[in-house]
Amino acid sequence: MKKIYLIDFDGTITKKDTLDFVAKRFFPDKYREWGKKIMEKEYTVREWLAAFEETFNVPKDVYDKALKEIEIDESFLE
Repeated sequence: MKKIYLIDFDGTITKKDTLDFVAKRFFPDKYREWGKKIMEKEYTVREWLAAFEETFNVPKDVYDKALKEIEIDESFLE
């Protein structure tokens, strides 16, 4: 099954960075580890995304429920 992730990493659509939200929610320990590696330039963002995708195995209904907590920025809706 092909996976498709819709993320707003720069806050143009949502009030929160969706990738950060999902990583913090489902992988809090890995999120801190990955963030540290990015800051120390051990990981590129591309490598971080690859690690995230390899780790991400959350049931669709659980993922969908979590995404409902993310607010759309009002200025995007205009």
